[in-house]
Amino acid sequence: MGARHRICAIIVTHHPDGAFPDRLAAIASQVARVYIVDNGSNPERLATLSALVANTDHVLIANRSNLGVARALNQGATAARAAGFEWAITLDQDSLVTDGMVERLWQTWYSNSSDAPVAIVTPVIQDRLKPNKSAYWIRPSKRFPLMFERVDASRVDSHGVTMAITSGALTNLDAWAKLDGFWAELFIDFVDFEYCLRARRAGYRILVSQDARLIHRLGARRAVSFLGFRLTALFHSPKRVYYIWRNRLAVIKRHGLSTPHWLLYEIFFAPIWTVRILVLEDQRWPKFMAMVRGTLDGILGRLGPAPAGLFDDDRSR
Repeated sequence: MGARHRICAIIVTHHPDGAFPDRLAAIASQVARVYIVDNGSNPERLATLSALVANTDHVLIANRSNLGVARALNQGATAARAAGFEWAITLDQDSLVTDGMVERLWQTWYSNSSDAPVAIVTPVIQDRLKPNKSAYWIRPSKRFPLMFERVDASRVDSHGVTMAITSGALTNLDAWAKLDGFWAELFIDFVDFEYCLRARRAGYRILVSQDARLIHRLGARRAVSFLGFRLTALFHSPKRVYYIWRNRLAVIKRHGLSTPHWLLYEIFFAPIWTVRILVLEDQRWPKFMAMVRGTLDGILGRLGPAPAGLFDDDRSR
Protein backbone atom coordinates (compact mmCIF):
# COMPACT_ATOMS: atom_id res chain seq x y z
CA MET A 1 0.00 0.00 0.00
CA GLY A 2 1.53 3.26 -1.14
CA ALA A 3 0.23 5.24 1.82
CA ARG A 4 1.01 2.64 4.46
CA HIS A 5 3.82 4.72 5.97
CA ARG A 6 1.26 7.46 6.70
CA ILE A 7 -1.18 5.21 8.55
CA CYS A 8 -0.96 3.67 12.01
CA ALA A 9 -3.50 1.93 14.24
CA ILE A 10 -4.61 2.81 17.76
CA ILE A 11 -6.15 0.01 19.84
CA VAL A 12 -7.60 0.67 23.29
CA THR A 13 -7.38 -2.40 25.54
CA HIS A 14 -8.83 -3.32 28.92
CA HIS A 15 -8.31 -6.94 29.99
CA PRO A 16 -8.10 -8.23 26.37
CA ASP A 17 -9.02 -11.87 25.75
CA GLY A 18 -6.83 -14.69 24.50
CA ALA A 19 -7.65 -14.07 20.84
CA PHE A 20 -6.31 -10.52 20.91
CA PRO A 21 -2.88 -11.46 19.46
CA ASP A 22 -4.57 -12.74 16.30
CA ARG A 23 -6.58 -9.55 15.94
CA LEU A 24 -3.43 -7.51 16.51
CA ALA A 25 -1.63 -9.43 13.78
CA ALA A 26 -4.50 -8.77 11.36
CA ILE A 27 -4.21 -5.00 11.66
CA ALA A 28 -0.41 -4.92 12.07
CA SER A 29 -0.01 -6.40 8.58
CA GLN A 30 -1.86 -3.44 7.08
CA VAL A 31 -0.34 -0.41 8.85
CA ALA A 32 3.12 0.95 9.63
CA ARG A 33 2.76 0.84 13.42
CA VAL A 34 0.26 -0.10 16.11
CA TYR A 35 -0.22 1.92 19.28
CA ILE A 36 -1.80 -0.14 22.06
CA VAL A 37 -3.19 2.05 24.82
CA ASP A 38 -4.02 -0.16 27.78
CA ASN A 39 -6.45 1.04 30.41
CA GLY A 40 -5.44 -0.70 33.60
CA SER A 41 -5.32 -4.38 32.64
CA ASN A 42 -4.13 -6.82 35.28
CA PRO A 43 -0.39 -7.67 35.43
CA GLU A 44 -0.84 -10.94 33.53
CA ARG A 45 -2.63 -9.30 30.58
CA LEU A 46 -0.20 -6.39 30.64
CA ALA A 47 2.73 -8.79 30.45
CA THR A 48 1.14 -10.41 27.39
CA LEU A 49 0.76 -7.03 25.71
CA SER A 50 4.37 -6.14 26.50
CA ALA A 51 5.52 -9.39 24.93
CA LEU A 52 3.48 -8.69 21.79
CA VAL A 53 5.21 -5.35 21.14
CA ALA A 54 8.71 -6.49 22.14
CA ASN A 55 11.20 -6.40 19.26
CA THR A 56 8.67 -4.65 17.00
CA ASP A 57 8.00 -1.06 15.99
CA HIS A 58 4.71 -1.14 17.86
CA VAL A 59 4.18 0.93 21.01
CA LEU A 60 2.46 0.06 24.29
CA ILE A 61 1.13 2.92 26.41
CA ALA A 62 0.18 1.45 29.78
CA ASN A 63 -2.16 3.39 32.03
CA ARG A 64 -2.28 2.31 35.66
CA SER A 65 -6.06 2.62 35.77
CA ASN A 66 -8.99 2.83 33.39
CA LEU A 67 -8.89 6.38 32.04
CA GLY A 68 -11.71 5.78 29.58
CA VAL A 69 -11.81 5.20 25.85
CA ALA A 70 -11.78 8.87 24.89
CA ARG A 71 -8.66 9.76 26.87
CA ALA A 72 -6.89 6.61 25.68
CA LEU A 73 -7.65 7.45 22.04
CA ASN A 74 -6.29 10.94 22.62
CA GLN A 75 -3.11 9.48 24.10
CA GLY A 76 -2.62 7.25 21.08
CA ALA A 77 -3.38 10.03 18.60
CA THR A 78 -0.96 12.39 20.35
CA ALA A 79 1.84 9.81 20.13
CA ALA A 80 1.00 9.01 16.51
CA ARG A 81 1.08 12.65 15.40
CA ALA A 82 4.36 13.19 17.23
CA ALA A 83 5.79 10.30 15.20
CA GLY A 84 4.63 11.87 11.95
CA PHE A 85 1.56 9.79 11.16
CA GLU A 86 -1.27 11.51 9.32
CA TRP A 87 -3.99 8.87 9.68
CA ALA A 88 -4.91 6.28 12.30
CA ILE A 89 -7.23 3.30 12.31
CA THR A 90 -8.94 3.40 15.70
CA LEU A 91 -10.01 0.00 17.00
CA ASP A 92 -11.77 -1.70 19.86
CA GLN A 93 -9.84 -4.65 21.27
CA ASP A 94 -12.45 -7.17 20.08
CA SER A 95 -12.81 -5.93 16.49
CA LEU A 96 -11.25 -7.86 13.61
CA VAL A 97 -10.11 -6.15 10.43
CA THR A 98 -10.54 -8.08 7.21
CA ASP A 99 -7.94 -8.43 4.46
CA GLY A 100 -7.40 -5.20 2.58
CA MET A 101 -9.64 -3.13 4.83
CA VAL A 102 -7.14 -0.31 5.37
CA GLU A 103 -6.30 -0.07 1.67
CA ARG A 104 -9.98 0.16 0.77
CA LEU A 105 -10.59 2.87 3.39
CA TRP A 106 -7.67 4.84 2.02
CA GLN A 107 -8.90 4.50 -1.56
CA THR A 108 -12.32 5.80 -0.53
CA TRP A 109 -10.69 8.89 0.98
CA TYR A 110 -8.42 9.36 -2.03
CA SER A 111 -11.35 9.18 -4.45
CA ASN A 112 -13.19 11.87 -2.48
CA SER A 113 -10.25 14.01 -1.36
CA SER A 114 -10.90 16.84 -3.82
CA ASP A 115 -14.21 17.74 -2.19
CA ALA A 116 -14.87 18.97 1.38
CA PRO A 117 -12.35 17.73 3.98
CA VAL A 118 -12.82 14.30 5.54
CA ALA A 119 -12.53 13.55 9.25
CA ILE A 120 -13.33 9.82 9.15
CA VAL A 121 -13.76 7.00 6.67
CA THR A 122 -15.61 4.07 8.19
CA PRO A 123 -15.87 0.50 6.92
CA VAL A 124 -19.07 -1.49 6.65
CA ILE A 125 -19.63 -3.11 10.04
CA GLN A 126 -20.24 -6.85 9.88
CA ASP A 127 -21.89 -8.06 13.07
CA ARG A 128 -20.55 -11.41 14.29
CA LEU A 129 -24.06 -12.38 15.35
CA LYS A 130 -25.70 -11.45 12.04
CA PRO A 131 -22.98 -11.62 9.37
CA ASN A 132 -25.42 -11.30 6.47
CA LYS A 133 -27.29 -8.28 7.80
CA SER A 134 -26.45 -4.91 6.27
CA ALA A 135 -25.17 -2.10 8.47
CA TYR A 136 -27.06 1.18 8.55
CA TRP A 137 -26.07 4.79 9.07
CA ILE A 138 -28.14 7.91 9.48
CA ARG A 139 -28.04 11.15 7.53
CA PRO A 140 -30.37 14.10 6.96
CA SER A 141 -33.37 13.13 4.88
CA LYS A 142 -33.02 14.13 1.24
CA ARG A 143 -36.65 15.27 1.14
CA PHE A 144 -37.00 16.65 4.67
CA PRO A 145 -33.54 17.80 5.90
CA LEU A 146 -34.70 18.26 9.50
CA MET A 147 -35.66 14.58 9.58
CA PHE A 148 -33.30 11.60 9.53
CA GLU A 149 -33.13 8.62 7.22
CA ARG A 150 -31.34 5.31 7.68
CA VAL A 151 -29.28 4.11 4.73
CA ASP A 152 -27.10 1.11 3.97
CA ALA A 153 -23.70 1.35 2.29
CA SER A 154 -25.15 1.18 -1.23
CA ARG A 155 -27.08 4.41 -0.65
CA VAL A 156 -24.27 6.45 0.91
CA ASP A 157 -22.91 9.13 -1.40
CA SER A 158 -19.94 11.51 -1.26
CA HIS A 159 -21.78 13.73 1.25
CA GLY A 160 -21.28 10.95 3.79
CA VAL A 161 -23.22 10.17 6.94
CA THR A 162 -23.89 11.79 10.29
CA MET A 163 -21.80 9.54 12.50
CA ALA A 164 -19.82 6.31 12.66
CA ILE A 165 -18.45 4.14 15.43
CA THR A 166 -14.82 4.53 16.43
CA SER A 167 -13.79 0.97 15.74
CA GLY A 168 -12.39 0.53 12.25
CA ALA A 169 -12.49 4.25 11.47
CA LEU A 170 -9.70 5.74 9.35
CA THR A 171 -9.23 8.95 11.31
CA ASN A 172 -7.64 12.12 9.98
CA LEU A 173 -5.16 13.12 12.69
CA ASP A 174 -4.86 16.69 11.44
CA ALA A 175 -8.63 17.05 11.81
CA TRP A 176 -8.42 15.39 15.24
CA ALA A 177 -5.94 18.06 16.36
CA LYS A 178 -8.01 20.93 14.97
CA LEU A 179 -11.11 19.55 16.69
CA ASP A 180 -9.26 19.28 20.03
CA GLY A 181 -9.53 15.50 20.10
CA PHE A 182 -12.19 13.28 21.62
CA TRP A 183 -14.28 14.58 24.52
CA ALA A 184 -12.43 12.88 27.38
CA GLU A 185 -15.04 13.56 30.06
CA LEU A 186 -17.51 11.26 28.32
CA PHE A 187 -15.18 8.41 29.30
CA ILE A 188 -16.94 5.77 27.16
CA ASP A 189 -20.07 5.68 24.97
CA PHE A 190 -21.11 8.45 22.59
CA VAL A 191 -17.42 9.40 22.34
CA ASP A 192 -17.42 8.55 18.63
CA PHE A 193 -20.82 10.05 17.88
CA GLU A 194 -20.01 13.32 19.63
CA TYR A 195 -16.74 13.57 17.72
CA CYS A 196 -18.51 12.99 14.40
CA LEU A 197 -21.18 15.58 15.19
CA ARG A 198 -18.50 18.10 16.11
CA ALA A 199 -16.55 17.29 12.94
CA ARG A 200 -19.62 17.79 10.75
CA ARG A 201 -20.32 21.15 12.37
CA ALA A 202 -16.75 22.15 11.50
CA GLY A 203 -17.28 21.27 7.83
CA TYR A 204 -15.77 17.78 7.73
CA ARG A 205 -17.40 14.72 6.15
CA ILE A 206 -17.84 11.21 7.55
CA LEU A 207 -17.49 8.81 4.62
CA VAL A 208 -18.37 5.13 4.25
CA SER A 209 -16.16 2.74 2.29
CA GLN A 210 -18.54 0.27 0.67
CA ASP A 211 -15.87 -2.38 0.06
CA ALA A 212 -14.08 -2.28 3.43
CA ARG A 213 -15.29 -4.69 6.11
CA LEU A 214 -14.82 -4.81 9.88
CA ILE A 215 -16.01 -7.75 11.96
CA HIS A 216 -17.35 -6.29 15.16
CA ARG A 217 -19.65 -7.16 18.02
CA LEU A 218 -21.63 -4.42 19.70
CA GLY A 219 -21.86 -5.03 23.43
CA ALA A 220 -22.41 -8.64 24.51
CA ARG A 221 -25.11 -8.89 21.89
CA ARG A 222 -27.02 -12.15 21.65
CA ALA A 223 -30.31 -13.45 20.38
CA VAL A 224 -33.27 -14.10 22.66
CA SER A 225 -36.75 -15.54 22.12
CA PHE A 226 -39.74 -13.38 22.96
CA LEU A 227 -43.37 -14.28 22.20
CA GLY A 228 -42.21 -16.62 19.49
CA PHE A 229 -39.93 -14.07 17.84
CA ARG A 230 -36.13 -14.24 17.59
CA LEU A 231 -34.79 -10.84 18.68
CA THR A 232 -31.35 -9.48 19.52
CA ALA A 233 -30.37 -7.43 22.57
CA LEU A 234 -27.11 -5.77 23.52
CA PHE A 235 -26.74 -7.03 27.11
CA HIS A 236 -24.50 -4.17 28.16
CA SER A 237 -23.54 -4.12 31.84
CA PRO A 238 -25.40 -1.70 34.16
CA LYS A 239 -22.33 0.54 34.15
CA ARG A 240 -22.42 0.81 30.36
CA VAL A 241 -26.14 1.55 30.51
CA TYR A 242 -25.35 4.38 32.94
CA TYR A 243 -22.78 5.87 30.56
CA ILE A 244 -25.09 5.56 27.55
CA TRP A 245 -28.01 7.32 29.21
CA ARG A 246 -25.81 9.98 30.80
CA ASN A 247 -23.73 10.73 27.74
CA ARG A 248 -26.70 10.81 25.39
CA LEU A 249 -28.04 13.78 27.32
CA ALA A 250 -24.62 15.44 27.48
CA VAL A 251 -24.25 15.20 23.69
CA ILE A 252 -27.83 16.32 23.08
CA LYS A 253 -27.16 19.43 25.14
CA ARG A 254 -24.07 20.16 23.05
CA HIS A 255 -25.28 19.25 19.55
CA GLY A 256 -29.03 18.61 19.58
CA LEU A 257 -30.23 22.00 18.36
CA SER A 258 -27.54 22.27 15.69
CA THR A 259 -28.19 18.73 14.39
CA PRO A 260 -31.97 18.30 14.56
CA HIS A 261 -32.13 15.16 12.41
CA TRP A 262 -29.80 13.37 14.83
CA LEU A 263 -31.79 14.67 17.81
CA LEU A 264 -34.98 13.24 16.29
CA TYR A 265 -33.19 9.94 15.72
CA GLU A 266 -32.30 9.73 19.42
CA ILE A 267 -35.78 10.77 20.50
CA PHE A 268 -37.27 8.08 18.28
CA PHE A 269 -34.96 5.18 19.18
CA ALA A 270 -34.14 5.80 22.87
CA PRO A 271 -37.57 4.56 24.05
CA ILE A 272 -37.21 1.48 21.85
CA TRP A 273 -33.80 0.67 23.34
CA THR A 274 -35.20 1.23 26.82
CA VAL A 275 -38.03 -1.25 26.28
CA ARG A 276 -35.69 -3.83 24.75
CA ILE A 277 -33.38 -3.66 27.76
CA LEU A 278 -36.17 -3.89 30.32
CA VAL A 279 -38.04 -6.66 28.49
CA LEU A 280 -35.37 -8.80 26.82
CA GLU A 281 -32.29 -8.54 29.03
CA ASP A 282 -31.20 -9.68 32.47
CA GLN A 283 -30.38 -7.44 35.47
CA ARG A 284 -33.44 -5.35 34.70
CA TRP A 285 -33.61 -3.54 38.02
CA PRO A 286 -29.89 -2.56 38.14
CA LYS A 287 -30.12 -1.40 34.54
CA PHE A 288 -33.27 0.59 35.22
CA MET A 289 -31.55 2.29 38.14
CA ALA A 290 -28.53 2.91 35.90
CA MET A 291 -30.83 4.67 33.42
CA VAL A 292 -32.28 6.81 36.20
CA ARG A 293 -28.88 7.74 37.64
CA GLY A 294 -27.42 8.33 34.17
CA THR A 295 -30.32 10.58 33.21
CA LEU A 296 -29.96 12.59 36.41
CA ASP A 297 -26.20 13.01 36.01
CA GLY A 298 -26.64 13.91 32.35
CA ILE A 299 -29.10 16.65 33.23
CA LEU A 300 -26.79 17.97 35.95
CA GLY A 301 -23.69 17.76 33.74
CA ARG A 302 -21.83 15.25 35.93
CA LEU A 303 -19.31 13.59 33.61
CA GLY A 304 -16.07 11.64 33.92
CA PRO A 305 -15.83 8.10 35.40
CA ALA A 306 -18.97 6.61 36.93
CA PRO A 307 -19.31 7.34 40.67
CA ALA A 308 -17.11 5.03 42.76
CA GLY A 309 -19.02 2.10 44.22
CA LEU A 310 -22.06 2.62 42.00
CA PHE A 311 -21.24 -0.52 40.00
CA ASP A 312 -18.99 -3.39 40.97
CA ASP A 313 -17.64 -4.61 37.64
CA ASP A 314 -16.46 -2.46 34.73
CA ARG A 315 -15.21 -5.30 32.53
CA SER A 316 -18.53 -6.15 30.92
CA ARG A 317 -19.17 -4.55 27.56
